[in-house]
Amino acid sequence: MVYQWSEGFNDLGKNARACADRLEAVRHDAGGVLYAQDVVADAAKDGSPLHPFFEWNDKRAAHAYRLEQATVLVRAIVVRRSKERPDRQRHMYCAAPREAENPPGFALTAATPLPMQVQAKMPNTVEDALRDLGRWRVRYGSLPQFADAIPAIDRVLGWSADEVAA
Repeated sequence: MVYQWSEGFNDLGKNARACADRLEAVRHDAGGVLYAQDVVADAAKDGSPLHPFFEWNDKRAAHAYRLEQATVLVRAIVVRRSKERPDRQRHMYCAAPREAENPPGFALTAATPLPMQVQAKMPNTVEDALRDLGRWRVRYGSLPQFADAIPAIDRVLGWSADEVAA
């Protein structure tokens, strides 16, 4: 089996196989289930291949955790256009296009009016969404739960199986 880092992950120059082997050892030691607290406990050891992937400065880690909490909070708000259709809701905010000098942010989704500066960046957002959808299709396309959805996505977007696999 070949282990590698997923696209976009900052691997810090570390070997994916060594980390995967360590995660498997942690899972085995925990009775067959990989728990986050066990991963952190192992990573706290200086010799662990997982150690460099964590922020060990408590002040910086606390700030990073607050940013994660803010992300969860922002994603938790949904908008419904009608009280009669509670099933028709969407997230009020979506990830904004990232600019090199700025950290990731959030923009209003189509459920609410978009500011002009965000609308100007939407082509990048659509390109990113299509790339992500293609990756999702490759990753989950073989699951029987999506047997009807995959051909529909391909048909709507004009994709062929060969194009998506590339």
